[in-house]
Amino acid sequence: MDFFDLLFGGGEAIQSIFQLGFIPKEEDFREFSSVEYQQFNEKECDICGKMYTFNSDFPVSGNDIYAFSEKEKEFMLKGAEIIDNLCEKKTFISDDVKLRYVATLLPGVFSEGTKYACNEE
Repeated sequence: MDFFDLLFGGGEAIQSIFQLGFIPKEEDFREFSSVEYQQFNEKECDICGKMYTFNSDFPVSGNDIYAFSEKEKEFMLKGAEIIDNLCEKKTFISDDVKLRYVATLLPGVFSEGTKYACNEE
């Protein structure tokens, strides 16, 4: 996998995963409730298709609310798959440790502005 594959084939999702600080899996997402659909529609715009958020027991910051379309959810899962492929045959005790390792493999643009950014001096 080269830099351009990452940049155009999931690079944005990888950046989002570094910002979140954990690697989402399918079971970490849930579809909006009917109340959430209504609230989102009132605040944002018309909804085209299913919308997802993280399960309530997920490690997101305080009052942060995450909303994903079906396509964005699949995009995040593709980013997680790329990270897993980069870590093939390695075992990590946590997502945090795994992301720290992956940050050393990728160009700095992917982890820039996150706690995983590699300081190059």
